[in-house]
Amino acid sequence: MGCATAYFLSRRGFRVTICEADTVASGATGLASGGVRTQFATALEMQMTLRSRELWRSFEREHDLDLGYQRCGYLTLAADEETAEELARRRPMQNEIGINAIELDRQKLDELAPGINSDDVLLAIYTPDDGFGSPADVTNDILTAARKAGATLRQRSPAEQVTGNADHGFDVQLAGGETIQAQAVVSCAGHGSPEIGRGFGINLPVSAYRQHQFLTEPIDNFDLTALPNILDPALDLYFRREGTGVLLGISDPAEAGRTDTTVTWALLEPLGERLERRWPRLVDVGIAKGWVGCYEVTPDRRALIGGHDGFFYATGFSGHGFMHGFAAGETVAALVANEVPPLNVSELSADRFADPVSHQKTPST
Repeated sequence: MGCATAYFLSRRGFRVTICEADTVASGATGLASGGVRTQFATALEMQMTLRSRELWRSFEREHDLDLGYQRCGYLTLAADEETAEELARRRPMQNEIGINAIELDRQKLDELAPGINSDDVLLAIYTPDDGFGSPADVTNDILTAARKAGATLRQRSPAEQVTGNADHGFDVQLAGGETIQAQAVVSCAGHGSPEIGRGFGINLPVSAYRQHQFLTEPIDNFDLTALPNILDPALDLYFRREGTGVLLGISDPAEAGRTDTTVTWALLEPLGERLERRWPRLVDVGIAKGWVGCYEVTPDRRALIGGHDGFFYATGFSGHGFMHGFAAGETVAALVANEVPPLNVSELSADRFADPVSHQKTPST
């Protein structure tokens, strides 16, 4: 989101400095699975994926690049009544927006993922235009374009303090001692956003939520080319193809709030139990490696996008930052430039958390 915002601002002629706490894509971005989907509970998130994909293609054409989007489709399985009702509820919304959402029978499920256990699946929705990409690679390509447009990068330079105001300008003090003067400040700091927001008197309720990724060893005698991204909310399980293996995603709610990237290998036991229930043929496949990244989550699992008086933010995407990065960057750049953004994101303003009722979690599927 930060590099995309810098890109769209630089193209407008703004002088932009990107202050990266470590190195670009070295944190949550580089550790993300890279899924891109249109299956969401709200129309705005669906539209953000569609807009991001549109901007993605436009970016490729303009810069003569291939950002490596893998169109394999996205499959969501409903193994409980609540999820089935939710998937059915959003179908009219998907049709209205122009999303091709297909209900699959058990035969088609087995064609896409041979050997998958669908006995308890009440509803399966497939969106064939969805897929995945490489977050680190795409971020660096956007960064390169932003720098060509005039943006400046400061790596290992976290912002330690910001003073001033929109009327007289801000002084952004970096860890290395440098001070940058700015008319506007944009925070895309993930789970580090609350501290920055407090400096501007704004509540940005973002916290870390550890998500494990385990990559299997190569799977023999199994053609993975047709395998879609698969999400099973009831089992809190996600998997997709990765090379000649399968990437498996699982989390432990007990680890919420932790920001370290130490792998909890004990999670392989519940992972095996869930695979036994959903896709038994993967149970005996070895695990080649595992790693941990952190979602930047909000209380309602929806992003925070907005700002005023010289301070703007795009954070708390709750695992959707890569797929919405282009649209988020375009939107924040428009807000900074005092333009009307293509998408109305007012419902994602941090102001919604002034109302305690709005803190209730919406379905994350």
